[in-house]
Amino acid sequence: MRSIRRGSSIRGRSTGRSGVLLLALVLVFGACGTIGGPPSGISGTILAGPACPGPVRLGSPCPDRPVAMTVEVVNGTTVAATFTSDVNGAFSVSVGAGTYTLRSKNGLPALRSTTVVVVEGQFTQVELHADTGIR
Repeated sequence: MRSIRRGSSIRGRSTGRSGVLLLALVLVFGACGTIGGPPSGISGTILAGPACPGPVRLGSPCPDRPVAMTVEVVNGTTVAATFTSDVNGAFSVSVGAGTYTLRSKNGLPALRSTTVVVVEGQFTQVELHADTGIR
């Protein structure tokens, strides 16, 4: 009588750990094609203004300036993501398809209320404006 050891092969069948490993690999690689898809999200710049105190004089414009700030991306009552723009005001954040409200995380400048619609597989481009509070 032959003894059967765990992990050995009998008549072309694989038993033990190698079978479990093979099944795990099939599940992992099989899921790779179905999960995800092209990324989607929101990208753009944040400008803050007014940037100069007092009344703006004709011929001496004072345009809004890029600002680094932390912003929450909210879907309903859930914060879906948080990001911080760079010193040039540029940002990019990945979120799924849906409608989001962008709001300042804290303090000034205060982001003006902005609603953004994200389509699956696309990044929605926006220019956001924040109020510095300068009057």
